[in-house]
Amino acid sequence: MVLGAAGRSVDEVLADLDTFKCRDVRWRDGRAFTLTYFAGDEVAAVQERAYSAYLSENGLNTDAFPSLRTLQSEVVDTVSGWLHGGTEAAGFHDERRNRKPPARRPSRPRTRTSRARDHRARDGATYQRPR
Repeated sequence: MVLGAAGRSVDEVLADLDTFKCRDVRWRDGRAFTLTYFAGDEVAAVQERAYSAYLSENGLNTDAFPSLRTLQSEVVDTVSGWLHGGTEAAGFHDERRNRKPPARRPSRPRTRTSRARDHRARDGATYQRPR
């Protein structure tokens, strides 16, 4: 497809989209078992408005769009409840659970003696405290 110097009219773009859809499954007639469900015109209107409200937000960056994080969490919690399991049961990966905790600084500095003891322990020698 070559992009022209000038844009196309809205009617042309929408006509092309309708043409593209002509061979799609007739999901509004119940012909798409497990792919999508049509719950009626009223629900479809709510879906369209909700989709339009978040059309430009990027769901891959929930730090920039915390409202999407809230929605995502609610969906995952709901589906997890239906499946009686955690987020993994719902088909989602909870990356917060798999994050490593931040590195801690040791509470006291390691001395030369403690390093030597650790090396001996690693090599199989037992440490005996001097008397």
